Amino acid sequence: ERVMNVEIIETESQIVVKTQNPSPYMSTREISNMFSYGYSTKGKNRGIGLNTVLQLVNGCNGSIIAGNKTVNHTNYFELQIVIPKSVKKQVRH
Repeated sequence: ERVMNVEIIETESQIVVKTQNPSPYMSTREISNMFSYGYSTKGKNRGIGLNTVLQLVNGCNGSIIAGNKTVNHTNYFELQIVIPKSVKKQVRH
């Protein structure tokens, strides 16, 4: 069974998109590698998605927080994308 939790949180100053999915524990190095262009554990001609997300978030002066989180005795990979709302106003013009 595949499970993925998605949560969108809007505050006065930012929008946070949080995803979680069950995953084996990953080291800091493994997580960092996931954002490298072309890195994939699924085969060749893959590994562009998270790198593209990283570039877009950086272009919006946002941040990405990625790591392991234990939920009900199960390890999850958690990814949080934080975008300041000030960028949203700039994009509309």
